[in-house]
Amino acid sequence: MQKKILIFVLIIISSLSIFAQGENLKSVFLSVHSGIFLTSIEDFDETYDSQLGLVYCLGIGLPLSTRSYLYGKATYFSKSGTPVIQTYNFENGTPVLVSETREGSASYTQWIFNGGFLYNFFLSRDWTLGLNGGITYSTISEEQKNNSGTVSLSVDGSGIFGFFIGGVLEKNFNQSPFSIFIEPQFNFSRSDVLRYVGNYGGLNLNVGARYYFKERRLE
Repeated sequence: MQKKILIFVLIIISSLSIFAQGENLKSVFLSVHSGIFLTSIEDFDETYDSQLGLVYCLGIGLPLSTRSYLYGKATYFSKSGTPVIQTYNFENGTPVLVSETREGSASYTQWIFNGGFLYNFFLSRDWTLGLNGGITYSTISEEQKNNSGTVSLSVDGSGIFGFFIGGVLEKNFNQSPFSIFIEPQFNFSRSDVLRYVGNYGGLNLNVGARYYFKERRLE
């Protein structure tokens, strides 16, 4: 009986030792990435010619375990364009669109901040699949001017909360602290206050690189 207890204790100690070693194989990472952002704002392309634009991002991961991270990312999106000037006449008390012209200048800037969790699945030593999700916070700034330089619209720093969900396919290089990845992500941030009523989120597709500060688990 004592031998069985001793063997059982040794198995537990061995298992805890292996687990502890596995737990040590985790690392903080920083990432830089860039890609495209397809905004969900309706009629955005009327002023800015396209719903699509380039984004630049910085990310961080703080390990909770060898598989899970507290995940954060900051994304910068900006566009410039020409405002659409609409002229209306009233017929029987109802406004009727008469003409549309484009003149002046417009600029749009959006910061998207993501905070949540990332969970990894180790497909092999070379490939890792991650799923992430959490809370989104966006700040919006926009200004439109006519040809004479008079500001016709100004929005500065208005904030909107929402949520995000995404995935990461990461390519590892043996024990190198660097990896590369591709990350599709969708953000949803709705506002009924700003000029564009509706979703201020969109689909973000990034490619980038990560740097891990120490050895990490790969399988």
